[in-house]
Amino acid sequence: MPFLIALDVGTSSVKSILLDVEKALVIGRHTESLRVLYPRNGWAEQSPDEIWESIVSSIKNLLEEAEINRDEVKGISIDAQMLGVVPVSRDGEALHNFLTWLDTRGAGEPWELFTGVFKISGYNLLKLIKYLRITGGAPSRTGKDPISKIVWFRKNMPELYEKTWKFLNYNGFVALKLTGKPSINADEANVTWLADVRRGKLDWSVTILKDLKISSEKLPPIRAPTEIVGGLKPDVAGELGLSESVKVVIGSGDVAATAIGSGGIGDLETHLYLGTSDWLASHLPRRRLDIFHAIGTIISAIPGKHLLIAEQECGCSVLDYIVTLLYGKADKQVFDEVDRNIGSVDPASNKILFLPWMFGERVPIDDPYVRGVLYNVSLSDSRFQILEAIMEGVALNIKWAQIYFEKLLGERIRVLNAVGGGALWDSLCQLIADATGAEVWRMSTLREASAIGAAVIGVKALGLGEFEYVKKIAKPEKVFKPREPLIRVFNEKLKLMINVYKANKRFFKQLNTACSV
Repeated sequence: MPFLIALDVGTSSVKSILLDVEKALVIGRHTESLRVLYPRNGWAEQSPDEIWESIVSSIKNLLEEAEINRDEVKGISIDAQMLGVVPVSRDGEALHNFLTWLDTRGAGEPWELFTGVFKISGYNLLKLIKYLRITGGAPSRTGKDPISKIVWFRKNMPELYEKTWKFLNYNGFVALKLTGKPSINADEANVTWLADVRRGKLDWSVTILKDLKISSEKLPPIRAPTEIVGGLKPDVAGELGLSESVKVVIGSGDVAATAIGSGGIGDLETHLYLGTSDWLASHLPRRRLDIFHAIGTIISAIPGKHLLIAEQECGCSVLDYIVTLLYGKADKQVFDEVDRNIGSVDPASNKILFLPWMFGERVPIDDPYVRGVLYNVSLSDSRFQILEAIMEGVALNIKWAQIYFEKLLGERIRVLNAVGGGALWDSLCQLIADATGAEVWRMSTLREASAIGAAVIGVKALGLGEFEYVKKIAKPEKVFKPREPLIRVFNEKLKLMINVYKANKRFFKQLNTACSV
């Protein structure tokens, strides 16, 4: 009876799950918390040592609680948060904390891409054409992409840069600690914007690296998500109580893993992730890009496929923040009360408008200065009208992204497979259905879709099944259908939301230039 461990390295926690492959059943799970450090405004770091200690603790506790024959554990598959960078020495030790996806110290890098006489959407036209042709996209001006972080290290910490053996992402760092071998998953290599992903190619771009004065020697080998990096190092196997023959699968970033864990593995099947951030994603047979609205494809975890993604910075983190402000806490009892009462608020009569951009935005507007706004509040408005407007703001932002997403998709979205903790809100799922005009299917994998996705990637990598295996696990639990009269209401509210943004755009920049994300 084979078992497989899936590791999900998120922003706030490390989760490990134990999959009984024959039964297609998760029989154990364990979570360890992680901290994000904010040493300066716009900087966001995590300790590599703390991450590794949490991984070891999570796996050990998982196995102790499961009480299985550990010799039957065949593999460990990884998924992790994306856009993180850590420099490591030749002996595998981290030389600096991780710069996480939230870190913006590299904003405006590489500067050559954002300067010049001939520009389009803020990009140097000729440089942009080169990036689009070679990498299939281009970095945001926010500095959150790996290319910006590596350039920042080279320019601002040259001694550390010289000492660096490899710059690794989260998957690569975990795989290195487990196996001793450096690597990066292909979907993450794609969004470094340093890789040549043209048809038939998947390697670091000599041209772009030369332009940026980055040595290819400092970048790890690129591996397909279903590729086995190696077996466990003897000391790691001993500490975990596992065999050295356990295979480590590089896996994918959280977005590609979630796409699989949502059950949306077919072409044009769209999933909606509702977590700290939110995103829409669909598998496609070809590359697509909308540079003006920061929507495009990356390499999928499914060989030969591409994953169209529209990712927004703040999803349900906005709800957690506001609920905590209003109630002083954000636990299940409070969430249940809010969810129950918001359902009684009529969106058509609620005239409060909320702009949900609490940490800048990238889709469909690439604006690091924009912030949240509660608009048109009166003394007669109740707490639940305000909270309903907050949820509407999240739903309207998704609807705005949906407009451009569907243009690349080539058809209207009829079903959204909803996963992530935010999908537990009945009221939010219903408002998203109303706003998007699509049925929202709350999936059974909503709490651990990325970990399930990593497990399925592992099942495929180890020859224990195909990607369709996920259909045994991911099934709709509840369906939310759009209310036809409210579709028109939300169409009008979106127009208002866009107009409010345009009218205030220059004020956001004026207020937040000194503390841009």
